[in-house]
Amino acid sequence: MTQSSPRAMRTPPTPQQQAERVDWNDLLPEFLDAFEEGQHIAIIGPTGEGKTTFSVSILDEFHRLGASELFLANKNRDPLLTKLVQSGWSRITSWPPDYAQRQGRRVILWPSYGRASRAKSNRPIFEYALDMALLEGHWVVYFDEMRYFIEQMGMRSLVDEYWNGARSSGLTVIAASQGTTWINKTMIRQESWLVLFRPRSLEEMKEYADAIGDRDAVEDLRALKRHEFLLVHTPNGRRFISKLPVRRETARPEVRR
Repeated sequence: MTQSSPRAMRTPPTPQQQAERVDWNDLLPEFLDAFEEGQHIAIIGPTGEGKTTFSVSILDEFHRLGASELFLANKNRDPLLTKLVQSGWSRITSWPPDYAQRQGRRVILWPSYGRASRAKSNRPIFEYALDMALLEGHWVVYFDEMRYFIEQMGMRSLVDEYWNGARSSGLTVIAASQGTTWINKTMIRQESWLVLFRPRSLEEMKEYADAIGDRDAVEDLRALKRHEFLLVHTPNGRRFISKLPVRRETARPEVRR
């Protein structure tokens, strides 16, 4: 590997140090080694930059390590969720999952959605599931578009409780969102990881940097290319730039005529 080694992930960077650019295949083992149950991951960036791909990739890694995962779905139709169900995730419309679903360790809470004006009718379903998962502990809970749960569902207080109290239950939160409005200072002070995909404008770059409390991150965000992300470890401010490897489809055999 010609790039800087990520083994200093736990070491505070020197002032004004720029993020190291590291291949994800090299960075991932170090990330998993440094990650502990009860830490959280916030994934932020515009549509189309790679948030979903990164989220599913990390969920796959945690599943291989033995984690039980709860995916909170908030759309009436979603091709991604359909693919996940086809690949082995269990869909439930209310809590709790049954024994077989628990054994599979991958559950999508995906209640039925009707008209947009009635979206909040599903709020009690999510609140009960989150309460029970917190009591049980040792879940990885994924919020698909956190801003939806904060703004449309009005679940700010419960989400804040998760960020603040989930660690003691060994419960990890992974949350994806297009914006930073749901991030609070308490969350930044927690043992957390931030994954920031390339913003659309300089104003958004400054917004991201302000949200994570690190103005130096603006230059790193400027350096991001298409589908790259900035990985930030909040306890020490260590920053890395990386990109998920492209999954290559198996080539179809040539048909001779």
